[in-house]
Amino acid sequence: VTMSSTMDQVVKRAKEGFGQMFDKSLRDLVRGIRNHKDNEVG
Repeated sequence: VTMSSTMDQVVKRAKEGFGQMFDKSLRDLVRGIRNHKDNEVG
């Protein structure tokens, strides 16, 4: 295994992990904003 292909694997895996983390935090943020708006209206 060459060094560059190993780095590619690491980067790919890191991007996937970061993407999942980002998606989750983004969803939590949107949910929090929606809940806040509902609370203000009510």
